[in-house]
Amino acid sequence: MQIQLATLQNELKHAKEKVRLAKMREQPGFMGLGSYEADVYKEAIKLQVQTILKKLKKIREKRILHRERRTELGFLAISLAGYTNAGKSSLFNALTEETVRVDKSLFTTLSTTTRMVEFSNRKFLLTDTVGFIDRLPLSLIEAFHSTLEETIYSDLIILVLDLSEPIETIEKKNNICLETIDRLGASGIPTITALNKIDLISEAETKQKLKALEEKTQNPILLSAKCQTNLDLLRQEILKILENYVQAQFSVPLTNKAMPFISWVHEKTDIRKENFTNDSVQVVFEATPELAEQVRRKVEELNGKFETNSKTK
Repeated sequence: MQIQLATLQNELKHAKEKVRLAKMREQPGFMGLGSYEADVYKEAIKLQVQTILKKLKKIREKRILHRERRTELGFLAISLAGYTNAGKSSLFNALTEETVRVDKSLFTTLSTTTRMVEFSNRKFLLTDTVGFIDRLPLSLIEAFHSTLEETIYSDLIILVLDLSEPIETIEKKNNICLETIDRLGASGIPTITALNKIDLISEAETKQKLKALEEKTQNPILLSAKCQTNLDLLRQEILKILENYVQAQFSVPLTNKAMPFISWVHEKTDIRKENFTNDSVQVVFEATPELAEQVRRKVEELNGKFETNSKTK
């Protein structure tokens, strides 16, 4: 439906042009498109667009209910993200023992697939999402919103990169992915960078590329989804990040210094709730203990109140 919506919206632009041309001059004769027919054509497309939008709205509402239910049950969510054809679906299959379609063509994954995975007696929800591309148009982000928004509501993002590509390409695609994640409003979510397809390059090349990417990626891990190499290391890193997460809350007075601080908290932590009043802001967030301690110190500098909740991950 999302693809059909994007196609129809594009067709609507052409329909408007046909209407304009038809109203300038009648087009009689066999297969002619008069102004009346053009208007009918335009309205038919509009009706189809509205029908799809209503269906997508219902799907989005259903997904919201699913997410709320998962939160009530205490499930933590992990999303696989990354440039298209980086190996997300292969990694999904390796971690879940599923058989999601794997292909080299663009957008093989067009809808999310979520499955339960278990590491060290802890259960998580793992979601395979649509791949990113260079200069992804805002209109396309909106068209795929109900698919891409699964990334926003994750507790952890696994960003998959193809390490077998030239280092310049890897760096470019990493930047594109991070920019897209930021545009989605998910930049504050903890990220593990899965440097995939190490089975396709030599050990020396692997070490060279890892050294070049260490400072440009978040929590990089070398692996091969196809050969299931280093998957245990990935699971350990997932547990390390999610098990150590703490939930805390604070309130600070609304001053000139408060707003830059709130922006910093949005960028660095996972915001769970935020409430603005006339003279203060209350925020509930989740982060690592070290980052939560940084927030506490900044809150005290702003004469605010800080409290660590009993809930931990």
